[in-house]
Amino acid sequence: MDSLREIVVFAVFLGLVAVFVRMIIISVQSAVKRRSSPNITAEARVISKSAEIGSGEFSTDGIRKGKKIFSAVFLAEGKEITLQMTEKEFDELPEGAAGHLTYRENTYLGFAPDALIDAKEDQR
Repeated sequence: MDSLREIVVFAVFLGLVAVFVRMIIISVQSAVKRRSSPNITAEARVISKSAEIGSGEFSTDGIRKGKKIFSAVFLAEGKEITLQMTEKEFDELPEGAAGHLTYRENTYLGFAPDALIDAKEDQR
């Protein structure tokens, strides 16, 4: 009876280790894929912006605590693209502006509004 319990405990332990190793492998593969993807720059318009509180615990007064998530929806190449960004990038992004969006996979890299692009070209 004890040997059967030891075998079951060992099998459960091996299963947990296998799941943990698989999660690490998937995470590394995903990071490698994101980094090897090319940067894309396209003409785009900022459709909307939103700041939400991410998943987290509720405090004793019922208010959800969690990290704020900043994102914007762009219309680029005829499709809507939603990208997350830092609070600073979010604050600097003018809603409704048209310009050049640079991103990789689902990672926001930058947005240059047309007014700034035109001003830089005038300086040349």
